[in-house]
Amino acid sequence: MSANPPVLVLLHGGGPGVDAASNWESVRPRLAERFQCLAPDLLGFGSRIAGTEGLHGPTAWARARARQVLDVLDEHGLARVHVLGNSAAGGAAALALLAEAPGRVERAVVMGGAGSGSPPRSVPFYDDPTRESMRATLARLVADESAHRDLLDELADRRLDQALRPGAERAFRAMFEAGHQWFVDPGAVPTPVLALHGERDRVSPVEVSARLVDALPCGRLEIVPGAGHWIHVDRPNEFCSLVGEFLDRMNDTDSAILIVGAGPTGLTLAIDLARRGVPCLVVEATTERPVNPRCNTTSARSMEILRRLGIADEVRRAGLPEDHPTSIQYRTTMLGEEIFRLDQPSSGEVLAGMGREDWPTPEPQHRVSQIYLEPILERCASGLPGVTIERGTRLVELRAHEDHVEAVVESEGSARALRFGYVIGCDGAHSAVRRQLGIRYRGVEAIQKFVSTFVRSAELGRLAARDRAWTYWTYGRRLASLIAIDGGDLWLNHVAFGPDHDTDDEDPELLLADAVGGPVEHEVLGTVRWTGRQLVAERYREGRVFLAGDAAHIWIPVGGFGMNAGIQDAATLGWMLAAVHHGWAPPELLDAYELERRPVGEQFASAVASAARVSLAEVSPDIHLPGAAGAQARAALAERLAVTEPARYSPDGFSFGYHYAGSPLVVGGQDQEAISMGGYQNRAQAGFRLPHAWLSDGRSVLDVLGPDFTLLRTDSETDGATDVQVWIDAARELGVPLTVVDLPGRHPTPLLLVRPDQHVAWVGGAEGRAGELLRTVTGRVAAHQS
Repeated sequence: MSANPPVLVLLHGGGPGVDAASNWESVRPRLAERFQCLAPDLLGFGSRIAGTEGLHGPTAWARARARQVLDVLDEHGLARVHVLGNSAAGGAAALALLAEAPGRVERAVVMGGAGSGSPPRSVPFYDDPTRESMRATLARLVADESAHRDLLDELADRRLDQALRPGAERAFRAMFEAGHQWFVDPGAVPTPVLALHGERDRVSPVEVSARLVDALPCGRLEIVPGAGHWIHVDRPNEFCSLVGEFLDRMNDTDSAILIVGAGPTGLTLAIDLARRGVPCLVVEATTERPVNPRCNTTSARSMEILRRLGIADEVRRAGLPEDHPTSIQYRTTMLGEEIFRLDQPSSGEVLAGMGREDWPTPEPQHRVSQIYLEPILERCASGLPGVTIERGTRLVELRAHEDHVEAVVESEGSARALRFGYVIGCDGAHSAVRRQLGIRYRGVEAIQKFVSTFVRSAELGRLAARDRAWTYWTYGRRLASLIAIDGGDLWLNHVAFGPDHDTDDEDPELLLADAVGGPVEHEVLGTVRWTGRQLVAERYREGRVFLAGDAAHIWIPVGGFGMNAGIQDAATLGWMLAAVHHGWAPPELLDAYELERRPVGEQFASAVASAARVSLAEVSPDIHLPGAAGAQARAALAERLAVTEPARYSPDGFSFGYHYAGSPLVVGGQDQEAISMGGYQNRAQAGFRLPHAWLSDGRSVLDVLGPDFTLLRTDSETDGATDVQVWIDAARELGVPLTVVDLPGRHPTPLLLVRPDQHVAWVGGAEGRAGELLRTVTGRVAAHQS
């Protein structure tokens, strides 16, 4: 697999091997062959920090640098990276980064000082010519001068160009034995760490790194014969080889994911995986996107997911102009009598926060055509390290093995076989992956037939400008919906027919004139004749191969629910695959994907089909009559629409009411009624998405959740606040990335455990057995707590 190079963050130490450009830059090009190197200018020793912060003992220095690095990662939209910490300074900062955010680092290398906290062999301020002033400078860097007076005397005798004598080495050993070498508790680091060392390194003796590695759950020490502290200067080829061998798992297709299909589901999954540090290849059989718009609404829950991925604002600014209303009008024809309307805000009003205090979400739904959404998703995915997108590449065959999947793909007439850890079929209703697995759909084959015509018409735009809306439902010869795509000349005309109707002879030009109420000048850009169905795959998984999106479920797309359910599939599967990939959850975790998502798919399919049958039901032709009879018929229809349409166009139940209460990864979930389109309870419940609420700083509660599991404590400001240290210790022991957040008074229970997909895994208090709960929600054991 050819992939974008993973990101390698270089945390610089301070000696001449790093600061001298001629030395470091001799290695960097070789590293750049495998990695995208990111070197935040934060960590150099010498004059940049001399006299400002303690060097030994206090952890504040290293952790401050780690937080700076986290800010840089957030700016680049990077969830996980590789880290190389050079010398005592860089090594200490690398370990502090692991402690501050253990879920952000895929692999780490510390070298030379190995995070020991020993001063580097030479630093710029050693140039101070007088022993006393040098001693004073060093004293400012050491928190407790009296505790290290002998060491300071030893160091002050050394000059920039001198090797350390055995006396200084003894001083370093003394500092090590005194416990000042640890910038972080190694037991808090679940990430695999490689300590590189030279056998002749006397600045930080091999024993320092050896003891560090012994304390790490996933540590490894590599001694390089004949190399000193500056192995990357003296032996750059060997250095790059060792680093690459350890870190290059990002390019190992056996641990990578193959996503088949570059639609919204596949691209969302690719973005989520990349931000979680999991490499993936996306193959798409078509070379260009479909011409006809398909889904034209991104639901509130999908927008929340895109907000977590950092692209919600860009999506919201796409599609209709920001001042274009997103209302829905119901008319006899577009030029005829108005029957009913639903007024909804424009994207500009949402971006301005109008009425935000009453929103049930930080991201209301957005009316945007898929033809605008997909390019945004694809640009975002293709710009992330670890993601490769190949258009014009189709899946030919899947060969399942116990520990991997072999996929045969073909592009430009050439076939090749690739190995992957897992394969995800996001390739739509005619999924090649589903066919390879022999999985069938179950359900209703035909509910309604449609003819959908995509047109460009300036005249239609001018007519609509008299009373702008996003969608005009019309009741001419056939029920139709005219959808504004760009708020100007581009329109989509959906016309519905019975399931047994032969649509081949239907003329799109006449259908458009019927919906408008007269002919308009236009150019047909594309016509699609299709059937609305109610189908769900009989299973969502076969071994290491999964189905998501339309490959797993298709139903009549009244409201765009198919695409949005696919984005939900991606959000669920993404965190599960990442947890297994990074080793903090067993492969058995993935069993929960079908157990969670298939019941949701079945309930969505049933609810959508029921809503469609009501919304698309026959309408009395009397609505077209003049006078009182027509007015009476239209009023009766308006009463019906007032009942059926609000939930369809504000489907809060589908966004906030779907749940995984029966999942083996949820503790304390209760029996629930079937999911409905409009109904949901706005309170925290096990299995449900965590309810949104605005915080005093303007953020949503959803914004403060960590990238993986989050423990919310709500009684932190009360007497007898629940102690969360047992959770921190249990998560550290299990290697589960856990963020602890205090949200005083937000929920009636003291603690809530929230999953990476923002669903609540457990609610309770001090009675909760942290270790057992974490084992349950990560698929290690079955639930025993309620």
